[in-house]
Amino acid sequence: MLPPSSSARARLGALVVLGPARPGILALAAALVLVGCSGERQPGPPPPKLRSHRPSGPALAPSTGSTVGAEPGGGREIVVLRAFHRLGVPLHPRARSRSLSGRLPNGAVVRILAERFGGRWLKVAAASGAQGWITRRYVAGRRRRAARARRGRSARGRPVVCPPPPARGPHVLRVERVRRMVTAGGQRQTPLPRRLVVASYNVWELYDGLGGDRYYSRKHAGSPSPADVKLRVARLAAVLRPLRPHVILLQEVESAALACRVATRAVLGHLWRCAAGIWKRRSTPQNLAIATRVGGQVSVLTPRSGFAPRGAVELILPGGRLRIITVHLKSSRGARGRRDCRNANRRRAMAEALVAHLRKARGAAVVMGDFNFDPLKVKHDLTDDVLLRARLRSLRQRFYPGGAPSTYPAYRSTIDLAFFRPGAGVLATGFRVISGARTDRWTSDHVPVVATFKLP
Repeated sequence: MLPPSSSARARLGALVVLGPARPGILALAAALVLVGCSGERQPGPPPPKLRSHRPSGPALAPSTGSTVGAEPGGGREIVVLRAFHRLGVPLHPRARSRSLSGRLPNGAVVRILAERFGGRWLKVAAASGAQGWITRRYVAGRRRRAARARRGRSARGRPVVCPPPPARGPHVLRVERVRRMVTAGGQRQTPLPRRLVVASYNVWELYDGLGGDRYYSRKHAGSPSPADVKLRVARLAAVLRPLRPHVILLQEVESAALACRVATRAVLGHLWRCAAGIWKRRSTPQNLAIATRVGGQVSVLTPRSGFAPRGAVELILPGGRLRIITVHLKSSRGARGRRDCRNANRRRAMAEALVAHLRKARGAAVVMGDFNFDPLKVKHDLTDDVLLRARLRSLRQRFYPGGAPSTYPAYRSTIDLAFFRPGAGVLATGFRVISGARTDRWTSDHVPVVATFKLP
């Protein structure tokens, strides 16, 4: 046996100092002494296998808080979902998908499995075994860091979270009765039917080509000419002709005269009376118009204090049993950065002003037009939710419970909507998307929707 080295003697001294230490420490020190004495590593028993202890986390049980708990080591939360309508929270097969793979009820407790696109999309798993992707807006009490991440991407043109509009007091609409309407077509007005057909159509920048008109969209070919206008009027009327509407609501049309040109070619031999709300007169005059062959009184609803770029046009049928209001709310919610936040707040104020206007009115009412509605609530504000909270019923949800066809191919979603308030014996009996209508630069980039009502 070799004599102990100086390092071994130091280890022996340490062993003596340890004295009444625990047996495990003594055994370790003795092994070190042996290694130092022999000059080579002595074989010993293999080290025990280590097992990482990973708690399973709290059970998926209902809770009143937004964040139920977090799984240690995994960084995955268990959260409560909040639905914004009675159908529940939509599940999608993948992030940024518009197709549905299922739904979860309001208050469902789920585990977050993954995040994508800066935390805006979450993959979740419910206790029932259902899995899918949701947007973070459905998580009750969303974390602030996710909001900061979305706001930080506004400079690159991604959606941002707009602050709420400042308190302005009650929103008021200025009601201007149209006393002189444009008339065209036949000599006799159609009697008010028991089954009323109302069509709404965004005709995509239908201008007369005079006074320096130019198309806002780059998909059109330059400025409109009289030949272009004649062709577009003919094609738009051909889409509406099979519907035989009694009332036509048009968005992005320049004037009442153009609205009557479309209406008289859509339904021949009837007297049409047309009126328009004119808020923009030059260059790209995207206004609203109503054409009726059953009579009624038309008013233009303009927001006071200039808090909305567009107003609304209202038709009250003879007898006052039904009000028909057409809008073009646009509804951008920071989709182009913070510059859209002001417009979003204006348009939400416009929706609130419509609700205040309808509270003062009696009878049934329908608000119909282009909402630029985003079913995922990612890029657009909640103007439709303003109407839903006022107890107006979405005809799209009622007559298309499984999802309606697209009315705007670029969004692949139904953005032309109708919200109905029953009353005075008036009932909504149908809502249909004319999905077979062509969408090209000579017709429109939308397809029309048609609602039917049963009058007493």
